[in-house]
Amino acid sequence: MAFDGIVTKAIVSELNKNILDSRTEKIYMPNKLELWFILHKNKEKYKLLISIDPSSARVQLSNLERANPMKAPNFCMVLRKYLQGNRIIKIEQHDLDRIIEFTFEGLDDFGDSKQKKLIIELMGKHSNVILTNDENKIIDSMKHVDNEMSSLREILPARTYEYPQNQERENFLGMSLPMFQNAIQLALSRPATDKFTFSQRLANEFTGFSRTFTNNLCNFCKIGDEISSKDVSALYSNLNILLYNIGEGLANLIKIEKDYHFDLSVYTTNSSTTTPVSDFLDEYYNEKETLEEIHKHKMELQKEVLSHICKYEKNLMRANEILTESADVETYKQYGEIISSNIYRMQTGMKELLAENFYNNNEMINIPLNESYSPSRNAQNYFKKYTKLKNAIQYATSQKCDYENNIDYLENISYQIMECTEHSDLQEIEDELTKQGFLKKVTKNSKKETNAPTQFIKEIKNGIEILIGKNNIQNEKLTFKIANKTDTWLHAKDIHGSHVIIRSSEVPEDVLLYAASLASIHSKAKGNGKVAVDYTLVKNVKKIPGAKPGKVTYTDYKTVLTELKK
Repeated sequence: MAFDGIVTKAIVSELNKNILDSRTEKIYMPNKLELWFILHKNKEKYKLLISIDPSSARVQLSNLERANPMKAPNFCMVLRKYLQGNRIIKIEQHDLDRIIEFTFEGLDDFGDSKQKKLIIELMGKHSNVILTNDENKIIDSMKHVDNEMSSLREILPARTYEYPQNQERENFLGMSLPMFQNAIQLALSRPATDKFTFSQRLANEFTGFSRTFTNNLCNFCKIGDEISSKDVSALYSNLNILLYNIGEGLANLIKIEKDYHFDLSVYTTNSSTTTPVSDFLDEYYNEKETLEEIHKHKMELQKEVLSHICKYEKNLMRANEILTESADVETYKQYGEIISSNIYRMQTGMKELLAENFYNNNEMINIPLNESYSPSRNAQNYFKKYTKLKNAIQYATSQKCDYENNIDYLENISYQIMECTEHSDLQEIEDELTKQGFLKKVTKNSKKETNAPTQFIKEIKNGIEILIGKNNIQNEKLTFKIANKTDTWLHAKDIHGSHVIIRSSEVPEDVLLYAASLASIHSKAKGNGKVAVDYTLVKNVKKIPGAKPGKVTYTDYKTVLTELKK
């Protein structure tokens, strides 16, 4: 759900209840899109978060922690100059729009009481924070907007502040039922919206209504695209009930999969049944930002891994090309020796030499020559080609295996990265890649410390514990440090995947099959239907000396064919 006008109203109600009449103690900006106020009131401290990040633009009280940078941005310095120590005397929402105005009061340099306004516009990529004086002149803003960026409204110091255009949308606040009915009729009569659903038309007609909200509202009122007067009355009634609850601080947000919206089924005067809006937003956006950070970390690691894979694939292709030329090695040597034995009958300027090939029963052979070279120079040229190609073949032969092993290892790492769901797992992979020389080492000050204990995937089947590694480091730790020698080890056959350990010396068949299905799921074979899984005792699994992490060899194993668990 977008942080729309309805959510904004709920937040303004909560802010008025908690921080009205509070004083500004501290202001800082962790990044160019976030602004934090530390406020105090009646010996209580509050943290006010203002974010204009397009993916999470919002205003709320927060319990999250953000680092205060050593150097403050210019806008932060301006806010400290004008708002530090000031008291918040008013918090308002403009109509039902996504605009919140904080009015601060404090003393100027001459000891006179002056008011300033901090206006937050929450409008996706156009979000902004604007500081104005008591004459409605802009002092500064988080983002400057000149006439080249927008022909409708400039946001620059010394300009008069103007509200953004609301695209002639209706304001539901204070609207009577007949007025609401007329607005609905107008929305339904617009020809340009024929292909829109009713909930989409409703969102387009009213200020502050997001499509998620109107869709949720219509579903709650059981309204489709055919609208009756009874439906309009139900919408009007439920909107007023919701707005009343919001004003009383009783509205409740709930999470639905990857989104959230108001719980319209809860209209109560018992505040113990509701969660403060800011608490919900803290949890929701913290989880969202964590997932975004994990995704970003995954993409950064994946980019590094794929670049190395590409490099090794090019090297391998070149090595294979060189090896296909191996048949020419002896030919070059033979040409050089035949020319050397026939120099007495040659002269500079010849384009070819017709002579007996004493390597093939003295059959006649034509040897191409460089007419600008002397006979001896032509012979030396073939000997050089022979030596160069021979050395190249030797090097390609010795490196080909390394290239193939590195590609195999990095493809396994690539698979593990895409399966990661935790920062700690990604950090283990990053540490491994650093140790293997695929990533540059970072200094201790900038390196992320991972002191948390390794979290294996754990499953229980018939009271027996099954552990699953999520990367090479975990696989090796699980197999060679955690597991007992009599535990059962499983791995998808001939394919990248996790080590799976059944923590028991006696394994029933149903537990073995279940563990085998887990080994299939946690491998690159998932989605391939039936998968072969090898299993043996842990004591039969050995590390390969000098091999990359995670590489093992095993003996005395059996194979089970398992249907991949969806």
